[in-house]
Amino acid sequence: KKCPIAFDFEYDSVNYARNNGVRITEKLATDMAIAFLKGVKEAGYIPVLYTNRDYLQNYFDLNRITAETGRVYVWYARYIADLRDGEGDIDIWQYTSTAKIPGIRGNTDLNRFYTEFADDVVKPDQEKKININVLDESFETMADSTLQKDKPVAVYCRSGKRSKKAAAILRKKGYIIYDLDKGFIGWEEAGKEVEK
Repeated sequence: KKCPIAFDFEYDSVNYARNNGVRITEKLATDMAIAFLKGVKEAGYIPVLYTNRDYLQNYFDLNRITAETGRVYVWYARYIADLRDGEGDIDIWQYTSTAKIPGIRGNTDLNRFYTEFADDVVKPDQEKKININVLDESFETMADSTLQKDKPVAVYCRSGKRSKKAAAILRKKGYIIYDLDKGFIGWEEAGKEVEK
C-alpha cells in the first residue's frame, strides 16, 4: 500500500484561488500542505511535497511542515544544470521540463531520485532522515527540538557546502557531528557504495 503521493500546489492553483477571492499566504499554503500530507501519511502512503525554489521561499514553511507531519520527502523542481548551495537536501530533483524522449510527443519532465522508493516500503533508515534547512532562521530551534546531544548526527547535502555550515553550528552547540565531506556528489565521484 505504501507509495509516494505528492502535494502539488502550483501557480495555477494560486491564480485559481486569487480569481475566486482567496489570497494564498505562506501560512495558508503551509496549512494546506500539512493537512494533505498528514492525510497521506495516515492512509499509509509516503508523503511527498512537490515544490520549487519560489514556493520554498514564499509559500511553504518546510520546518513547520516537518515538525507537524514528521518525515516529508521533497520533490524539487529546478530547471538548471546543477543545484546551487542550499538546494541539495531533497529526495527527487526535477531538473528539466523540456526533455525529448523518443516515442513521446512534446516536452517531458525528467527527475533524478536520491531516495529509494522501491517495492512497497521506504527503508527504516530513510524514514529517520530529517530535513532541517540550515538557511532557515529557525534552524537552531528546530535542531534543538529534534536532535539529541548524546546521539551522533550525520549531516549531508548534495555538494557539502550547506552541511559544513550546519555542522559548524551544531558542533558549537555541543552535538556530535559527522559531516559528509564534499557531499553526496563527492561520495559518488569517489566511487563509494550507494545503496539503492
